[in-house]
Amino acid sequence: MTRTEAQRKDKSALLAELQAAGAKVRGGAVACPFHDDRHASGSVYEDEAGVWRFRCHAQECAFHGDLFDVRARATGRSVEDVLRDEAAGGPAKRREKRYRTIEDLRVAMSREGEIEAEYAYTNPRSGSTDLLIFRIRTPQGKTFRQCHVTTGGWMKRAGPKPWPLYRRREIADAEPVVVVEGEKCVHTLADAGVPATTSPCGAGKAEHCDWSPLAGKRCVLWPDNDIAGRNHMKQVAAILERLDPPPVVSMIEPNHLDLAEKQDAADFIARCTKAGMDDLKQAVTAAIAKARTLSVADKLKARIAENIAGLRRPVEWPWPCLSRLARAFVPGTVTLLCGTPGSTKSFLLLEAAAFWHEQGIKTAIYCLEEDLPYQLARVLAQRCGNSNLTREEWMEEHPDETSEAYEEHAEFLDSLGRRIWAAPEQSPTLAELARWCEARAQEGVRVMAIDPVSVAEPSAKPWVADAKFVNELKRLVRDYTTSLLLITHPKKGAGQGPGSLDDLAGGAAYQRLCQTAFWLQYHPKPVEELVAMDLGRTSISFNRTMVLLKTRNAEGRGLRLAYSFDPESLRTTEHGIIIGDK
Repeated sequence: MTRTEAQRKDKSALLAELQAAGAKVRGGAVACPFHDDRHASGSVYEDEAGVWRFRCHAQECAFHGDLFDVRARATGRSVEDVLRDEAAGGPAKRREKRYRTIEDLRVAMSREGEIEAEYAYTNPRSGSTDLLIFRIRTPQGKTFRQCHVTTGGWMKRAGPKPWPLYRRREIADAEPVVVVEGEKCVHTLADAGVPATTSPCGAGKAEHCDWSPLAGKRCVLWPDNDIAGRNHMKQVAAILERLDPPPVVSMIEPNHLDLAEKQDAADFIARCTKAGMDDLKQAVTAAIAKARTLSVADKLKARIAENIAGLRRPVEWPWPCLSRLARAFVPGTVTLLCGTPGSTKSFLLLEAAAFWHEQGIKTAIYCLEEDLPYQLARVLAQRCGNSNLTREEWMEEHPDETSEAYEEHAEFLDSLGRRIWAAPEQSPTLAELARWCEARAQEGVRVMAIDPVSVAEPSAKPWVADAKFVNELKRLVRDYTTSLLLITHPKKGAGQGPGSLDDLAGGAAYQRLCQTAFWLQYHPKPVEELVAMDLGRTSISFNRTMVLLKTRNAEGRGLRLAYSFDPESLRTTEHGIIIGDK
């Protein structure tokens, strides 16, 4: 295999090339570097020949290609030139094309499409341009190209970080400064007499910008009216509060201005113009007056308000003691459930999922082992209390009873089955699982579960992949106020007992970044111990123990709960807290 073929078949090499071109990778989703991609419209996949490719699913872009296609597009060269350079020495020796003047750069950009606008990020001290962004209209739609000047001329890249703010000279003495998303909005506000700025390269990249010109100022954040826009401005607010001296920051709520989904400041001014308003500055000033002042403590204030309104009430398990002592599904949390194979974790999950579904709680389960009929057969058996409904021989011998059971519960099975994703042909990667979680979160799912996450496709560097995966999940559950349950196994050599957090598969990332962790222990022979129940202490015989390894949102850490799994009904009964020997 040649070096070029090896790189084409290396997924990590493709992702590195995309990131070098300016893409942001979030789980399995990729924010395309070749247009203003607010919704991470791209994905990578392996074709039949084993070559990893990137595809942007946005209609206005539709870019598609392998590592070398990405490099060619990012550097403004032909694929033939890129491959020739690669054969001559590889990426370490290649020299990206430079354009001697801005006019040369414009000529090159015009070959890609019609240049609709140029945005020059001018250094107020030197008067030179640090960053130049072109808005280009192509047959596929609108796209943006970032260029920066370096030794030998202009390059088609955003340049070294931190990137500059837009119109630094114009906002130097301005008060207040409106922070928007995109240069078009900046110019629309400026034309109305309102000083504004933005960070380059779109939403989600605020951390790569130098925000120091706003230190000590009064800043008004005006997000686009969508989740990506709000999250972007939350990121900006978090950065601004760390400046010295800190600015006074407020944020406009687009819905208070009757803006539609995805509309922005430019849409607001366009509406005012269409309505015949003569004084656009007055209209914008009135909008700014509605902005809510932010503070560091505002996050706690918002959390308190959510609690008072009951918006942060945890989703409960079918088992009251577990719900009370763990409070696992508080919005924005990740929970781990560990157990050896055969400890009936999956039965526990299906019973809980059916319980949540009956209560109208939007649920989604990704079952990585066995197909959907297999999972629904287990649900049917649990609802009928008859494990025989999972056995082919019994169903063959009792056709009428089997059919009657199905018909009685068919509607529920159909409804719940729509919330179960099962048995992909190939084990998904952690990045693909993260992408599944994001899609479900965007649908408004309240509880997501992956069973078991430990069978995901292994990574060359699992400690890196695991940390990235869990961090991405924590961001998702926080941004979308949902909850996630990850079912996993003990790591190799951990033994059969409940152990500790160190014994969970997934490494330090899982145990450190989750809020709740359980270990479900299977007892081959029932054990008998003293258990605290609602009616007092009683000696109980049971065959499952749930160990609460971590309960950050409740007081149950370290406790053991007694359960009994019934092999006839496939259901689990909760007894209470284990307090000692009989």
